[in-house]
Amino acid sequence: MPTPPSLKPQSGSESGSESGPEFSPDALHSSGSLARRQFIARLGRGGLLFSLIFALASLVVLFVNIVDQSAGYTVTTYLRNPADLANRPIETLPIDQLVKILHENIRDTAFDNLVESALEKRDAAARTQFIDNVLRSPADSILSEIPLDQLSDLEIVQEIIGTRLGPERVRALADERIATSDTQTLAEFIRAEFLVPVSESDLTGEISLDEADFETLLTLINERFTDAQFARYDISELANEPQEKIVEVIRTELVGQPNEDALLGKPLNEATQEELAAYLSGRFDEETYAQMPGYFVAETTTAADLQSLVRNELLQPIDPAIFSPGKPIAQLTPREIVNAARANLPSDRQDALYTAALEIEGRDALVAHIEKDVLQPTIVQSWGLLRSLLDRAGVQREAAEAYPNVPIKFRTWITPAFLTSVMSSRAEDSGIRTALLGSLWMLALTILIALPIGVGAAVYLEELAGKGRLSQIIQINIYNLAGIPSIIYGMLGLTIFVRTLGDQLGITSGAIFGINDSNGRTILSAALTMALLILPLIIVNAQEAIRAVPTALREAAYGIGLTRLQVIWHHVLPSAVPGILTGSILAMSRAIGETAPLIVIGASTFIAVDPSGPFSKFTVLPIQIYKWTSLPDPTFRNVAAAAIVVLLIVLVSLNLTAILLRNKFRS
Repeated sequence: MPTPPSLKPQSGSESGSESGPEFSPDALHSSGSLARRQFIARLGRGGLLFSLIFALASLVVLFVNIVDQSAGYTVTTYLRNPADLANRPIETLPIDQLVKILHENIRDTAFDNLVESALEKRDAAARTQFIDNVLRSPADSILSEIPLDQLSDLEIVQEIIGTRLGPERVRALADERIATSDTQTLAEFIRAEFLVPVSESDLTGEISLDEADFETLLTLINERFTDAQFARYDISELANEPQEKIVEVIRTELVGQPNEDALLGKPLNEATQEELAAYLSGRFDEETYAQMPGYFVAETTTAADLQSLVRNELLQPIDPAIFSPGKPIAQLTPREIVNAARANLPSDRQDALYTAALEIEGRDALVAHIEKDVLQPTIVQSWGLLRSLLDRAGVQREAAEAYPNVPIKFRTWITPAFLTSVMSSRAEDSGIRTALLGSLWMLALTILIALPIGVGAAVYLEELAGKGRLSQIIQINIYNLAGIPSIIYGMLGLTIFVRTLGDQLGITSGAIFGINDSNGRTILSAALTMALLILPLIIVNAQEAIRAVPTALREAAYGIGLTRLQVIWHHVLPSAVPGILTGSILAMSRAIGETAPLIVIGASTFIAVDPSGPFSKFTVLPIQIYKWTSLPDPTFRNVAAAAIVVLLIVLVSLNLTAILLRNKFRS
């Protein structure tokens, strides 16, 4: 039998060329390619792992650096010294004194706004009630923290009559008392106040007359001698006497118990009431005795008379018609109440009304207003959170060397006040309320515009358009739009949405709807621009989600007689919702963090008015953060770090909400 070809012996090169796989050059080549591919795969996995570790480490370092700057010890100095406002810590003062400090130390418009805000927290009935109380029978406490019957006569004169009625009224009271007092009362007062024993130190300070120079001695004579003393000495001759002689004259005439004859040229008991009254009136005019009328009134008037005077002149009921002529108090708005108080009430009643109005704010809020608007704290140095926690002793040592006697305080920049305050030119007072509201407004409008359009475009391309040439062109353009720099979208938005639709047609500016206080640089223009920016991302992700829906699901729906639109609406879209939401998460993340397009279309870098609608001027958190980091004051970096943390929290919260919705639809 012939041998089968496969069993024939081979020889020479042919047998070598057809030997087993272990000797085949192709097999060797194939084995080498596999090894290379495995090596390349290992390199790829190693590179990917290194990239992930590097990215994760970078994010951790960045996050730690941001958190480190958002809290820590600070050194704070004040523009005003708290001791200048009160003789005890401000936080221990009663509410009426806190209100008085605010009233006296901040601008009238700012104080009026504060009172108006407090009045708006009460209804009309409550406002009417405390206004009636203030007008009808105000308490003694509007005049003094201490009741009138517990004040001394001098305290009543100085702290109430002198402060509330003024020095002219005190002088008039003194003149009345002088005119009605007897000679004994006047003489006793003159002796007590003007015949006080004088020592050499009272004249020259800490040195003795023997140590004083010639000019000082002559100055004492010119300033201290009375007319009677000048009559006894010839000053021109006395100036030529030896210095010892001049010292002897000064000791004789000025040191010790003054001679009362020198006051009026005769004993006070021999003077008439008119002479004593004239002497007192003359001394009251001298600058040295500017407070003497008050002392005289306090010394010569009983406490009961002073209290009666205060109540009659300062605590009388006021007719409501004087407070609000032509309009009942119950119908006044908070602003009208503030204007009426400033125009129609005396200062003491104004203080009483303001105190009653601001009681609702509470002590802590009033103290915070004083610290912010009156004391005006300035942070001159700060330390990071890690340094503050790990090296507190070192921080205290550095602070003591640079700012002795100034305590360090631990401050967290992320506070409720930071979230609810508007931005300010001072880092200590800056907040993100306006920027946060602007970001939320813009993001909400962007999603409302981009999500329906993007999903609709994806449904059309995947389910309705087919695979024609036009669909391919559209698809290529979508991929290209996803890679265009964001600033190009900003230029497009400036041209179309701001200038054309806004300034010219009045659509995005709101002029077409009767809004005339804005231009095209509004939240609506920003939302339309950002919608264009994230639209390709939403379309591509929605297409992938729709494409992932099994074909068998569509065929089963067609099999039971559903139309194409019914299949898409009831079966394809519900199955694709989790993937669509994934794309929406990515789109939101990009939209909330973009800055360049919004700068181009004219978002504000400083605005203190909250956005109230789609046609409002606005700013957003990324722009505000960028603005703060570019300022020379290093304290704004702490504010920017706090704003970044808030931005990350907002972003994570939005993403978490979208993820929860996605999981719900997926289940």
